[in-house]
Amino acid sequence: MAPNRQKTILVAGAASEIGRQLLPVLRKSFARTILLDQNHEKLISMARTCPDRIEPLIMSTCDVDQIAELGVIWEDEPLDFLINLKATRRHDRQGTLVAASTALCRGLAPGLQSAGGAIINVIPRGAATDSFEYQVAEAGLKRMSELLGQSLGQIGVRVNCICPEPNARPLDVARTIEVLMHDSAAHISRASIPIHAPAH
Repeated sequence: MAPNRQKTILVAGAASEIGRQLLPVLRKSFARTILLDQNHEKLISMARTCPDRIEPLIMSTCDVDQIAELGVIWEDEPLDFLINLKATRRHDRQGTLVAASTALCRGLAPGLQSAGGAIINVIPRGAATDSFEYQVAEAGLKRMSELLGQSLGQIGVRVNCICPEPNARPLDVARTIEVLMHDSAAHISRASIPIHAPAH
């Protein structure tokens, strides 16, 4: 990384409760932060908390063509962290979610390689009562993260996965993301970190 270069963070699926809990971490990082989501109002509200360093990027997080175009536009501009929260928002297009997450990570790989950066995928664990489609998508996302860890690790990009249990606290997930973003975690790669729900 070039000396004195400002770090860049992109948060996909930012207009979520975990994204909201992550805002204080992003503000104190002094990095340029791009919040990507389709929820216009929430994204603008979040960006206004630190308008000099946090930018909203309003686009669908599940439109594979749009996601691929983002990668083309980004090229190899240094990207230090891709925080992928897309899977934390439930919707009815599970198969598309896997394809879009893969396109996002692979499309931004040149920028991540340029910065020696890292991907943090947040993939919630399903409950026994979740639909068949949801549980299949969860398995697909976890396997995607594993395969990306293998392939992108060869070009110096770390990939880690956080797996919160049902009812895990978003604040605990945000704190774990903060740990993985710290310089002392630069040796951690291909980890799968469970986040347990509070005991009642």
